[in-house]
Amino acid sequence: LKLRMSGLTPLAAGMLKGLEVLKEEERRNSSTIPVLTIITDGEANIPLKDDLRTGVTREFNPLDASFYHYEKEAQTDAISVAQMIRKEGIQTVVINTAPNAPLTPELTLFDEPSTTGSWTTGMIATLTNGVHYELRLRSADKEKAVAEISDILLQTQERLSLRHRILRGKEN
Repeated sequence: LKLRMSGLTPLAAGMLKGLEVLKEEERRNSSTIPVLTIITDGEANIPLKDDLRTGVTREFNPLDASFYHYEKEAQTDAISVAQMIRKEGIQTVVINTAPNAPLTPELTLFDEPSTTGSWTTGMIATLTNGVHYELRLRSADKEKAVAEISDILLQTQERLSLRHRILRGKEN
C-alpha cells in the first residue's frame, strides 16, 4: 500500500466511500462487524461535489482548495458524513496523525488560516460514538508509524467487537 501526501484532503468523500463499502459488506455477510478506520491529519479542504444538506452541485478550483478556500465546506461535509455513519451504527476508529499541528509559515500569511485537524477528528469520533487517538507521525519513521497504528487497531478490536455484540443484542 502506497499513500502519497498532496495537501488535498477529501475527508468526507473518503468517509462516505468507507460507509458505502461497509454497508455493502454487511448486506453480503450478516456476520460482518463493520468498523470504519479513519487515518487523517483532519485538515479537510476538499468538499464533496454535491452538498449533502441541499443537494446543490458545487464547483471548485483544486488550486484554491490547496489554500484552504473550501475548508469550512469540507469540514461541514465531514461532520454530515459522521452523522450518517452514526445513524448506520458503524463503529469508528479515528486516528489523527498530526494532533495540534502548527500552521506552516506559508499558511499564516493568509487571512483565514486553517483550523487544527484535532477539532475535526475529535468531532468525527464524538458524533460517531467512536474512539479517537492522536498520534504524531514523522515521515522518517514509516515502519514505526505502521507499527503504532497496528497496535492501536489491535487494542481497539476487542473493545469494538464486544460493543458490537452488545448493540446487536439489544436490537434482537
